[in-house]
Amino acid sequence: MAFSYNLATVSCSALPLDLTGIIFYTLLRNKQTKIMSTNTINLYVVDDDDSLLTLVKNHLTRKFGQDVNVTTFNSGEACLEHINYETHIVILDYYLNGENGLDILQMIKTINPHTEVIMLSNNEDMIAAIEAFKRGARDYVIKDTTSLKKISELINKKVVQFKTIVAEPNMQKFAALLFLTFATLAIVVTAIIKYYRQ
Repeated sequence: MAFSYNLATVSCSALPLDLTGIIFYTLLRNKQTKIMSTNTINLYVVDDDDSLLTLVKNHLTRKFGQDVNVTTFNSGEACLEHINYETHIVILDYYLNGENGLDILQMIKTINPHTEVIMLSNNEDMIAAIEAFKRGARDYVIKDTTSLKKISELINKKVVQFKTIVAEPNMQKFAALLFLTFATLAIVVTAIIKYYRQ
């Protein structure tokens, strides 16, 4: 028995009808998973304090689950190596060991202007905050007992916004995929019927 699948042509030989359904269900499920995976926000946390990195990552993972993919870096240089068009948010420490957080911020925005950067700092000086905003920071959060709550609120807004943006295109893609899948399934079923009538 041989079975080859292509979006343009489908050929089969004595393929059981129930197996055909399983195959196309699997194809549909895999395509749906691929489409909906674009709902995930890629978030980087950059700090030279490993304990803080663990704390923030665990908190955000518990809070948002699969909606947010959290990756941590203990240096700005390491983070910059991974910045790309799929980097949505970066939580960046203002003072990094041997590095200037503002310079890292500026380089992030140069690589991807659409990446939103949340500066995290012990410095309550308004001048420092203003400079961060000038260089492209989206928000400025002071490190204190309310930091995680503030960060969660900011991330939650982004999650809601992101889901709204991708929801309609994803539904259109899924509807088109569903139509294509059932159309192709109809071709396969017709081929099977013709085979058994021979």
